[in-house]
Amino acid sequence: ANGADPALPKRVLSLPEPRVLARIKELWREDRKPADIAVVLDVSGSMYDEGKLEQAQEGLLAFLGQLSARDRVALVVFADEPQLVQPLTELGNDRRALEERIKGLIADGGTSVYDAAASSVALVRKEGDPKRIRATVVLTDGIDNRSSAGLDDVIGLAGANGGEGNGIRMFTIAYGSEADVDGLKRLAEAFGGKAY
Repeated sequence: ANGADPALPKRVLSLPEPRVLARIKELWREDRKPADIAVVLDVSGSMYDEGKLEQAQEGLLAFLGQLSARDRVALVVFADEPQLVQPLTELGNDRRALEERIKGLIADGGTSVYDAAASSVALVRKEGDPKRIRATVVLTDGIDNRSSAGLDDVIGLAGANGGEGNGIRMFTIAYGSEADVDGLKRLAEAFGGKAY
């Protein structure tokens, strides 16, 4: 914008704020059932650029702050391959430990977003309770370059066992201009969630 502070464009193009994660929680607010959520976070090397990892950490901590003690959260991180950092755990028992794990994450390696998304769906399908809200939240800044699964493979999981993600919603959050926005949108739509 003409005459604008030169620091402004960086902010305008910057990353999803914690309010995006808060909005996801709002979508569930009318339904008072507790939730089983797999949070999937990109820790590939590019997440160091522009403070993306730091902002993702802040957003996740704000998101956890909105969840109830009865909600259960799993944390999956991915770079060259997905890694389960915390299994599905009730927040009332382990909120502080999960917060410390999130704060301690470092970024390095490639981007295996499709494998991570597939593993999060499998985790919630296997460990989650169908009587609860079941969801995965995928945060990434890149285009997949490491997965053995492809986009269509993950979308195919949404159609398994009755379609519509079999009651599992996927929300995707794209960080920065390098993210695969179209692929993330297709994933979220297949699972009846939203892309940000």
